[in-house]
Amino acid sequence: MRQAAGLPTLRVEKAVERRRGLGVAGVVERRQGADVDVGEGGVVVTAAGALYTWGSSDHGQLGHGDLTQVTEPKLVDALADAGVAVAFASMGVSHTAAVTTDGRLYMWGSGESGKLGTGSEADALLPTLIDHLTDVKAVALGASHTVILLADGSVYACGSNRMGQLGIGAKDVVQETRPVRVSLPDGLVVRHLRVELVIVDIVELPALFGGRGRLGVVVGDK
Repeated sequence: MRQAAGLPTLRVEKAVERRRGLGVAGVVERRQGADVDVGEGGVVVTAAGALYTWGSSDHGQLGHGDLTQVTEPKLVDALADAGVAVAFASMGVSHTAAVTTDGRLYMWGSGESGKLGTGSEADALLPTLIDHLTDVKAVALGASHTVILLADGSVYACGSNRMGQLGIGAKDVVQETRPVRVSLPDGLVVRHLRVELVIVDIVELPALFGGRGRLGVVVGDK
């Protein structure tokens, strides 16, 4: 097991995601080349493009190939061994996404309602390439759906549509297991994605707190 040696203490400048069914559930932003996001655990992307995860893995959302809880940041070997450099990652309640430096999208964890975009509702214990999308710029995760922004400004979504959260204008479609294009108004240019995001005050975190292995202590020089 390769540990997260030398990860910096994090100054969080934008943060706290409130996702359905959770209280304070997310920490987002970056300092000294490390990005952090927290759902039922945590995910860190280093300046070198390595991805570390920790916390609950009830659905395989840590990407280590099993359902074992991890109590400190652990390298996602499946991506590292394949030479994949991650630019951005997001952890939802039960699934995780990573966008690579060359615009590819990997998803893993709970496949409920098709929110992984793999074409099925099966859980994925390892990062799975969503190979029919390219030039991915950003991804945002809801409790039961995923929204994806491409470099050309188009937006795609997959997962549950029971409340119309996919934005596809089809009330009779309950879910989509592969990303489908969101029906945006003509001329609308999308620059950023958010799913139930709340901005809070600046805080200093010498560690990340939580139960069930969500502590994920991150130590180092400020």
